[in-house]
Parts: sequence; structure tokens; C-alpha cells
Amino acid sequence: MIKYISLYMSLLLLSACSSMSSQNDFHQNKAYQKRKSLKAAFFKNEGQNYSETQIKDLLEKKINLNKPLKIAVVKLGHEIQQTYMSGVTENRQLQQTATKENVKAFKSIMNQASRIKDISFVPNFMMPEEPSIRNLRDVAALMQANLLLVILSQTDADFDFHFHKKNEAKAQATLESIIVDVKTGVIPFTSIATGTALLNKDDSDFSNKEFRIRTIIAAEDNALSELAQDIGNYFK
Repeated sequence: MIKYISLYMSLLLLSACSSMSSQNDFHQNKAYQKRKSLKAAFFKNEGQNYSETQIKDLLEKKINLNKPLKIAVVKLGHEIQQTYMSGVTENRQLQQTATKENVKAFKSIMNQASRIKDISFVPNFMMPEEPSIRNLRDVAALMQANLLLVILSQTDADFDFHFHKKNEAKAQATLESIIVDVKTGVIPFTSIATGTALLNKDDSDFSNKEFRIRTIIAAEDNALSELAQDIGNYFK
């Protein structure tokens, strides 16, 4: 519980990030660049496996990541796990919220990566009922995006409510992400990024619920900044 964390951590915001992601060495080396380009799309029907020829092509040919690129971004369901003082744990979905930090993070990608010229979020009303890679690829193609970034957010949050001092909340967000080449279906980039936030309730919070959500979003923003840095480094 948060009350057992040492006093020096009781700052208004404590953030720590970490990530593990693909490196661009593989797709940028000379041997890979000399390969023939993939021309077919590798999207299979449910229950079907790739043929031996398809697997051979996937392992021996290349995708083109050097042209000016546009990325379509999809944020899938945000699953939050909440733990209360009573020890009760609750799982629920948090509505996706775009923050200034989200915008700042994705702008930083374009500042770092010369190959990426545009990044656009897929609006909720364009999302297919079944968000499979195949269906999301169709949406990205309509947006004329070369790449599809899919992000799944999971957050674990812990709250400590006091009578004689400000309430505290701590959250950790984990973002599991992939980038899909829209033309072929190949996945050149994967990442798992984490971020944490420790906040005290302040006068700007309308309620404890709003305070909890603010902490959760802060943790996710920290993880997203780490993800953005990974993507920027990969495509620079």
C-alpha cells in the first residue's frame, strides 16, 4: 500500500519509465536492404496457417520502411485494475482520453524520425466492431497510412484515503504495442513500455473518482512518452 512508501516519495508526482522494444538494426543493415521486396499481403483467415512458400517469403524478403511514412494510431480498450483499502480488486474499462501529453508524445516522434511525416489517431466512430488486425488494416488503408500502430493499455492502481492529510494514489501503466506494415501485414516493431505516477489529491480534483482517473492517466502518459521515444529511435 502507498502508506508504506517512504516519505520522500510523497511528492506531487513520481514517475518512472521503462521499455523493451524492437531495434532498427535488423531492418537497416545492408544484407536486409539487398533483399527483394514483399509484394503479397500476409493476412490469413482464422484457423489457417501460412504455407511453406509464404513463410519462406516472410523470412527472405523485405518491407520498405524508408519512404515518407504516415502512421494511423489505434488505442484499444484500456483495462484498469483498481485495489482499495479493503483489499477488494476491481477490473473495469476506462474511456480513452486524449491528453496534451498524448499530443506532445506523438509530435516528438516526428521530431526524432525524419521518415515519419504524419501521425493520425483513428476516431472511435471509424473503429470496426471487431478490431482484428485485418479490419484495422482496412481503416488504416482508408486513411492512406503506411503503418498501423496498435496500443493496448493496462493499468494497475492503488489508492490510500486519509482523514487528516491529502489522499494519495499510485498507478502503473503498461502499454503493449505493435506497428503493422499496412501493405503486407508484417510487424517490424513491437514494444512494451511502462510508466508510474504517484499523486496527492489537490483542489483541482472534483471528486476522489476524478483524482483516481487523473493518476491513472498520468501513469499512462509517462509510458506513452517512453513508447514515443522508442518509435522515434526506430524510424530515425
